[in-house]
Amino acid sequence: MQNLSTQDVIQPEYLRRTETFDLTIPQIRQSIFDYSIKCSLLPNLIINPSNSNSAVFQTQMMGLTQANPGIIIVFTQTGKQTLAMSYSYYYGIMWQGDIDDIFEAIKDPSKCR
Repeated sequence: MQNLSTQDVIQPEYLRRTETFDLTIPQIRQSIFDYSIKCSLLPNLIINPSNSNSAVFQTQMMGLTQANPGIIIVFTQTGKQTLAMSYSYYYGIMWQGDIDDIFEAIKDPSKCR
């Protein structure tokens, strides 16, 4: 398994799914927090300090000699909606299921998966 950076993975060929949420980035961050408290821990949503209309969510997995990005979701807010673009170097049912679970947790943080 090779070592990958975030920029290695945020490439068109690794885009796995997009979804638009009728939520702002702060609301998405709150949903992730609420789900983590009630159900199971999810990584924090990291808001871009120079542009609060963009944020990144990233899961980690083991690489050759360092942690690799497993799933990266880039959030871009426009008005009251936020576009989520999910990337993963790895492809398959397991990764698609993980992305689906993250998106469902954002939509309804009170329902554990």
